[in-house]
Amino acid sequence: MRKNGVNREIRAVSGGLSAIDGVRISKVFLGEKNVQLALFSVDGLSPVAVCAPSHSLFEEESLLAETARAVCFIIGATSVAVSSSEQLTRSLKATLAEKLSCKFSDVLLFSIGEINGAFPAGEIQEKLPKLVEDLKSLKEIKERSFAYAFDLGDFPCLLSGVALFKSQNFNGLPLSLWLATDVCISPKLLKTALVSAYKDTFGMLGRKESAFDFLGIVSTQKAGNAILDREDGEYKKFVSALKKVFEEIAKSFAAGAGERVAEIFVQGGRSKQAARTAVKRLTLAFAERKENGTGLLTEIFSAIGKDLSVGNLLRASVYIQSKTGTLVLCEEGISLPVNAVRMQEILTGENLRLSLNFHEGNFSASSWVRI
Repeated sequence: MRKNGVNREIRAVSGGLSAIDGVRISKVFLGEKNVQLALFSVDGLSPVAVCAPSHSLFEEESLLAETARAVCFIIGATSVAVSSSEQLTRSLKATLAEKLSCKFSDVLLFSIGEINGAFPAGEIQEKLPKLVEDLKSLKEIKERSFAYAFDLGDFPCLLSGVALFKSQNFNGLPLSLWLATDVCISPKLLKTALVSAYKDTFGMLGRKESAFDFLGIVSTQKAGNAILDREDGEYKKFVSALKKVFEEIAKSFAAGAGERVAEIFVQGGRSKQAARTAVKRLTLAFAERKENGTGLLTEIFSAIGKDLSVGNLLRASVYIQSKTGTLVLCEEGISLPVNAVRMQEILTGENLRLSLNFHEGNFSASSWVRI
């Protein structure tokens, strides 16, 4: 598919995270507290962007864009913001730097989440050698991994990653998502791309909390393209590819184990933020809906309400479609008669989509919800 002269196709490829040369990850669990210690590394000093999404997504202090050789993150462990935190952090980083034969400044360390009881500093120190040993031996972890190929001009590029789950049986949503790319890009724009892709995909899933506790990406800089250091056409191609990958992952997370998923699509928004807000409200409303019949339109309108900053429903059109056909519920603010039997046929069909068009602008957003 081409749009405005830009090739936006992505292709699934084999290899998972290791599809990109020089990228490795290892993980161990600590005792019975379900705390995970994970280590992500690359062969050379590389741009890294990491963030810890919160209720107010991507506060500036939760973002980081710099270079590193390794990133260690402790999942399920409370922040080490105590009097001894700096000393503890330096001790853990020093051990990792020694084991990885790299500089102290080339290692980043983060902790995410909460645990009951004291921070398990001693146990973490004991596990670091095994973490590095598994990393060097290329021992594969069991979590869901993926890899996609795309093109920047004449240069074939890759995006790969792995989702780390809260428990050892990998149930529910992952706590963190780590990605890698071989695209040559500056740390600043890598962070900007990560935030943009998140807000238009995982940020649209309709949850009151963020989809992840931790999200990160590293670039090995080996694709051969001219470095992306400004928001030009080549940068937009990279963001488009990253969003497409995030869309595929978001849909799979929304689906869960073999469940059906509906797409929620808003177009004609007066601004990007208005379209995003409408999608979030519709996603929550559809997930919690009490009506599958003719009352569905009422619930949709109630979700948007009279908030004109989101959109004017007096101009809106609403329709649902699936493989069994399309049914218009509302046209330019006017409700239309709905056949309840036909409604059920469409709602139970494959590739279900609920669409709302405000007819106010050119902005759109989409999300996915488990049916």
